[in-house]
Amino acid sequence: RADIWAFGMVLFEMLAGQRPFYHRSLQDTLAAVLRSEPDWDALPADTPLAIRRLLRRCLEKDPKRRLRDIGEARIALEEYLADPAGSSVVMAGPAILPQPAWQRALPWAMAGVLGVALIGALWTLLRAPAAEPGVLTRSTLEFPALDRFASGCCGRYLILSPDGKRIAFTAGSGNTTQLYLRPMDQLEPVPVPNTENATTPFFSPDGRWVAFFSGGKLKKVAVEGGVPVTLCDVQADPRGGHWGLDDTIVFAAGGRTGLSHVPAGGGTPEALTALDAEKGEDAHRWPEFLPDGSTVLFTVMRGNKFDIEAVSLRTGERRLLLEHGSQPSYASSGHLVYARMVLGGADLLGTIMAVPFDAERVEVTGSPVPVLEGVQVFGGGAAHLALSRNGSLITLPGGGMGREMALMWVDRQGKTEPLPLAPRGFAHPRLSPGGRRLALDIWNPSGKDIWLYDFGRATLSRLTFGIGDDISPVWSPDGRRVAFAALEGREIRWVPADGSGAAETLVSTEIGSYPSSWSPDGKALVFWEDGGTSADISFLLLEDGQGTSAGPAKAEAFLHTEFMELHPALSPDGRWVAYASNESGRYEIYGRAFPGPGGKWQISTEGGFAPVWSRNGRELFFLDSNKMMVVDINAETVFSASRPRLLFEGSFRGGKNYDVSPDGKRFLMLQETGQQGTSQTQMHVTLNWFEELRRRVPIN
Repeated sequence: RADIWAFGMVLFEMLAGQRPFYHRSLQDTLAAVLRSEPDWDALPADTPLAIRRLLRRCLEKDPKRRLRDIGEARIALEEYLADPAGSSVVMAGPAILPQPAWQRALPWAMAGVLGVALIGALWTLLRAPAAEPGVLTRSTLEFPALDRFASGCCGRYLILSPDGKRIAFTAGSGNTTQLYLRPMDQLEPVPVPNTENATTPFFSPDGRWVAFFSGGKLKKVAVEGGVPVTLCDVQADPRGGHWGLDDTIVFAAGGRTGLSHVPAGGGTPEALTALDAEKGEDAHRWPEFLPDGSTVLFTVMRGNKFDIEAVSLRTGERRLLLEHGSQPSYASSGHLVYARMVLGGADLLGTIMAVPFDAERVEVTGSPVPVLEGVQVFGGGAAHLALSRNGSLITLPGGGMGREMALMWVDRQGKTEPLPLAPRGFAHPRLSPGGRRLALDIWNPSGKDIWLYDFGRATLSRLTFGIGDDISPVWSPDGRRVAFAALEGREIRWVPADGSGAAETLVSTEIGSYPSSWSPDGKALVFWEDGGTSADISFLLLEDGQGTSAGPAKAEAFLHTEFMELHPALSPDGRWVAYASNESGRYEIYGRAFPGPGGKWQISTEGGFAPVWSRNGRELFFLDSNKMMVVDINAETVFSASRPRLLFEGSFRGGKNYDVSPDGKRFLMLQETGQQGTSQTQMHVTLNWFEELRRRVPIN
């Protein structure tokens, strides 16, 4: 019935030269479809009654009264063409001419209808419609041949070419991730060779090149093929880049750094911005040029606060544009589009905002309005949406860091069993030494707090009530205390697990620090520090495992290098520490003697992250993308590890978001609810989005 309606709509337009229900806005058009009749007077006056009756039957609002089969339309047309004189009565107007206009147009109209039907079939296959100018069109692109978009919170997954004709994105299939290109007129994405571990792609202004970061390098590759070209070295974990009209690339190296710029042909990067320590700036991220080619929008991170500023490439002058926002994008409709970021690390519901913006004067000219919901937004400020100059929009669904997670038991074969807890914004689950309780952080509107779950009583109770984010809990060896990261004050604190006392500060740092593992005697707490361009491992010395009476404990350096070393895990006997490092260009698991000195051993062979020891110290588990891996450990005299082997793989949340039961037979893991199997390889496409943007956020 919908196809018959569409046939009538197209035939009407071919004969009348206008759409039956056309209005300037989508809403008015839909209202006309529901409430009014087509303008029958718009049809040529010499349109035969038989054709008018056919159109009325096709455009009946009640499907039960609509033409039953499209074959009836063919028969009606054939009968009229066979005997025009027998059905030549017109509703109004002059007598029938020897060869009326409608009859001359009808064969072309039928050809047009068939052509539109063919285009519709191709649209269904390609899932990327080419809409008429000004007509808002939404669709979904899904890539079942891929497992997932590249994981992590440090980079954007996708970008649109300036003309909207290509998508570039990073995704994985099997054990690899790389850059893919997907022309909008083709069905399948094409992998780009030699782009393994690529992240945060962005196009050149002419759309002929894609730049990306990989292995500590900024690179570019031609969209028509070829070998990637290295432009310069970058520090770890880049947080965005943009290619200007004058072939200048501005990028954020990641961590505690400002923005840098480098010629698109390659060279030595030069600083564009510097962090203002007096204002508490931690990082500058997500740069984007304005159309003038000399002004760059970017995100300023101060602890858990995100603001949007602009900087002149010529003078270096900066100005604040918006508070509580990240990853700004300029829309040629006259708007600034950005992710709403709030205290607590991330936008509550993956909300995208828009505000009127004067690009020439570089100033906001109106009030922000929410325009999109349910877009993937991460605590690092990355929003997974992309705009083209012509108003195309692509987003990844999923919401913000507060999206709901289900707690699951997973056995060594990958069989799952959900815990009797309603899904919430769970993260960083940690089992108590006896396995009877669970500590984890849970997102709430004011940030995150530490909660405890009692398996025996099936109760969930809140343990901390801080301002901002309290995350990454770690149990003391006796189970009496829980240490955690208090990001608002950049402290590591601990609190009695029975709730009998207030949280106390163990150490204060200038940067974010995250407790990770206790020594078995409780006298050392190992943690890692997010140093921006590097992450380092340190430990606290505690007095008899009870802290010091004179104030915060003393921090000792364990492993401080120019690379990222994180998630340290002490062996149950306290002699060894396993950790993840990107010193080879990708994250691998390494082992060292604790507290040193001694050598190091590479444990993983094809990538690894977030190590966790078994309670008996004979096995070490770690993640390799979406795979749970295990190695056998023999460390009685010297440290040795077997070759890693796969236990299971699945769509579980990555990072240090799992723990192992005391008997080593089960894993407590997190799984996103409501969207598994769809959002991981699915994009939402909107064409001519600027029309809707202008309507929802008018320009004064």
